[in-house]
Amino acid sequence: MGVSVLDPEDPYRYVSVRGEAELTEEGADDHIDALARRHMNVDEYPHHGEESDARVIVRVPTDRVVTGG
Repeated sequence: MGVSVLDPEDPYRYVSVRGEAELTEEGADDHIDALARRHMNVDEYPHHGEESDARVIVRVPTDRVVTGG
């Protein structure tokens, strides 16, 4: 799996991270609650139970990093 991020001000400036993705459901509900506290200013994610699939966390341990710009 790879993730690339481009600088919107300079498309020649970027970072790309590659690695084999790891998926886990463990801690995913706590994680979305923490994100909701940080970004929505609420104690708990308001849409728990509305999702049709299980919530997962995707981690990409870094095997390779490429930068430019």
